[in-house]
Amino acid sequence: MITSYLELAVGSVLTTFVKRAADPMQTIFTRRAVFERLEPKFAITSQDLGESGATLPIDYVRDGEGQFPHLTWERSELPVKTKQLLMIIEDPDAPLPTPVVHGLFLEISADTTSLSPSCIRAPHPFTPGKTLRGPVYIPPAPLLNTGVHNYVFQLIALSEPIELKEGKAATREEVEAAIEGKVAGYGIWVGRCSRTWKGGVILNQDL
Repeated sequence: MITSYLELAVGSVLTTFVKRAADPMQTIFTRRAVFERLEPKFAITSQDLGESGATLPIDYVRDGEGQFPHLTWERSELPVKTKQLLMIIEDPDAPLPTPVVHGLFLEISADTTSLSPSCIRAPHPFTPGKTLRGPVYIPPAPLLNTGVHNYVFQLIALSEPIELKEGKAATREEVEAAIEGKVAGYGIWVGRCSRTWKGGVILNQDL
């Protein structure tokens, strides 16, 4: 309970004093300059949760099992020139100046058409990039009483493979520089959740 009260205090302070964008969704990775004039080109759905905008049940957040959603897409919908894929998962609604990176999956084969819950366990079908705290995937865990958070799973098709530094997990900024001029298209799937403290109990609200 002490941890929950501390979390409430931290969330309150950050929400009050941190300057954030008027529309947090405009700060996600696929709104960066390298995606200028591009619109989402292909659809992503979840085999277990459905279309984009789905509520994340307890099993998919930190308070539960922290399961990764089973995401799928059609190979035929990817740009013809796709040579490699990457995925970045972000929470733009965290009370911070920039989105929190919950996952950065690099060097995904262009023939891949899904990412299953087991993908976050080694051996991975991708090269892990740098997240906020280090794990390959950080399950959603919005700070208590900070409203609804959108967890944005962005799949990016590249016309050329990117080069990564060996022995070092690439950062969001390094990936942005590496994909310049190589973005062929992208798709987005969003899972939503909020955590509310009521009467000493944490509720993962059904949105």
